[in-house]
Amino acid sequence: MKRPRPPLRPHKRDGRTWYHVVLTAYGNWLPGDPRGFRTPKHEEHVEGDYKNPPPEGKYDGLHRASKESMVDPRYRIPKSVFEKVGNALIDVYTDKNVFVMCLSIQGAHCHLLLKAYRFYLHKFTALAKRKAAVVCRKVSGKRRIWARKRSKKVIQDLPHMRRTYKYILRHAEQGAYTWKSDLPCP
Repeated sequence: MKRPRPPLRPHKRDGRTWYHVVLTAYGNWLPGDPRGFRTPKHEEHVEGDYKNPPPEGKYDGLHRASKESMVDPRYRIPKSVFEKVGNALIDVYTDKNVFVMCLSIQGAHCHLLLKAYRFYLHKFTALAKRKAAVVCRKVSGKRRIWARKRSKKVIQDLPHMRRTYKYILRHAEQGAYTWKSDLPCP
């Protein structure tokens, strides 16, 4: 039996940790979604996930209610601003001493692999979303651009980091805008 690897510890000198952050555009992953979903804090057990969706029709009522409760229509980031949104996200993070290894942007969401201080990640992500929203508003005029929450996963070890790096850059095959740092992934 293999012994589990210890998580990638914060760097001794700077205390930062690696994260896989996913920012979702407004209205793209709602409770009751046929692709699978999670309730806040996993309060309710939900059958399936995006790889193995729940039985068809099981959560249709919840999904319909979620759509009706939306204040604005669902938002998709226009392809014409993918690069500008990426640059806005990178600018804010680098200004705040957050190292961005790579990112991908599609219409519904953005993936980032970055190294940040745990206590400031939420605040810096809010600032980055705000700056990217300004770029999107100039094109679409929509008020709500981003979903309220973001997904954040701590990178556990180097193989996990490499898999995440490849996963993010593979989105280019699906038409996403991708960017990577000049430094190679370890």
